[in-house]
Amino acid sequence: LSKTYEILEKLELKQIVSKITKNNKKFYQILPLESLQNIIDKNKKELKKKEELLQKIITQKKKNIVKQNNTNIRIFSGYNGIKSFYLELENNNTQDEYLGFQIDDIILKNKNILRLIDNFHKKRSQTNKISKVIIEDNKNYNTIRLKENPYAHYEFKATKKTFPKNLSIIGNKIIHYNINPDEEKYEIIEIESKSLSETYKNLFTSIWNNNI
Repeated sequence: LSKTYEILEKLELKQIVSKITKNNKKFYQILPLESLQNIIDKNKKELKKKEELLQKIITQKKKNIVKQNNTNIRIFSGYNGIKSFYLELENNNTQDEYLGFQIDDIILKNKNILRLIDNFHKKRSQTNKISKVIIEDNKNYNTIRLKENPYAHYEFKATKKTFPKNLSIIGNKIIHYNINPDEEKYEIIEIESKSLSETYKNLFTSIWNNNI
């Protein structure tokens, strides 16, 4: 008897039978065929919706995989690695605009690193390509050295806005300077990603044009 009730309750949950109670007794009956057909049609619709949702998830996952595959990351380590990085940029002779966020003072005080950076931008300026750089609106090594020497190959703008430091954008490449001479750490991380570079370009342009 208990097994019979268990099966009937499952059939009721599946909406195959209906139940009424009279005088503390339970009565079960099979639903009309029309009702069963309605249930089947309803389940088909729900199944179709789930299939469509699953297909959307699969499609989005494929898109994400494509995006990931279109992102290239390279690391240049040591002084010679950084030197080869700038040499590669020079050889590419890119026409892309160079947008830079302030590099920490501790990096620029290292004469060897500073020479690599400045020489790269001087060579760009020889073909009328100016590098735009955003710096903090306060006293720092950037502002001090700019007053001491002519830097026609740079166009600087100072701001009190918060922005990411040690980062530059050129074309689809994001350049991150992970350098600390005191710890003898010399590393440049190059990320090539169209979507990510566009995000940083938009941020740079907004600050440069005082839109934020």
